[in-house]
Amino acid sequence: MLSTAFTNGDALFQKMKDYRSIISNRLASETGALIDGFGQNSQQVLLPAFMAAYSGKSPNKVSTGLFRDIPIPNWTLRYNGLMKFKWFKKNFSSFLPGLVVPLL
Repeated sequence: MLSTAFTNGDALFQKMKDYRSIISNRLASETGALIDGFGQNSQQVLLPAFMAAYSGKSPNKVSTGLFRDIPIPNWTLRYNGLMKFKWFKKNFSSFLPGLVVPLL
């Protein structure tokens, strides 16, 4: 998505809206379903249209699958080593990334 990072947001959104009909027709032909089965605002159409528009790919080549080919790990990384320092212990009851709780 870095290829479209500095592109006009309104133009990208319009491109996504335009890609919906292309994706809808692709899904209909791939599954043998009627076009009405894949409306332009359905999840099966919006996700590939979004990915095509905002990644700069062709709507005819983007994957229409809802899931990525490569799984993304669901990891959480926490470091609480700062609480070992006296200054942090004195001024904070807990210090986690994104959550700072000062002592009152």
